[in-house]
Amino acid sequence: MRLEPYCVEYNYELGKLYEQHGRDEKALENYRLCIENSPYEPKFQLRMGEVYSKMEDYKRAKKHIGRALKIKKDYVEALLLWAKIEETWDKNFQKAYDLYTIAKHFEPDNP
Repeated sequence: MRLEPYCVEYNYELGKLYEQHGRDEKALENYRLCIENSPYEPKFQLRMGEVYSKMEDYKRAKKHIGRALKIKKDYVEALLLWAKIEETWDKNFQKAYDLYTIAKHFEPDNP
């Protein structure tokens, strides 16, 4: 379904509201609609990754985080979320360290 740009942003905000109320599946529906209509906006992919991470579906989370990073390679929020998944859930500390190092490269003043 093709949406006007203001409707895409509306669906994004609606998705965030669904998340706040614990309705993750509805949030994902809204984010999917955003991605269909604005596929080169990385924040929609990141939100999908965040929701899947919260649902402990780390395979899907990393898939969407990876898509966000393909769109915007210096997306520090996406790098940090992926690193957190690697560190906390996958116990891949080297991969987490590498991702944190890349994020630090893009934002050297960020502790």
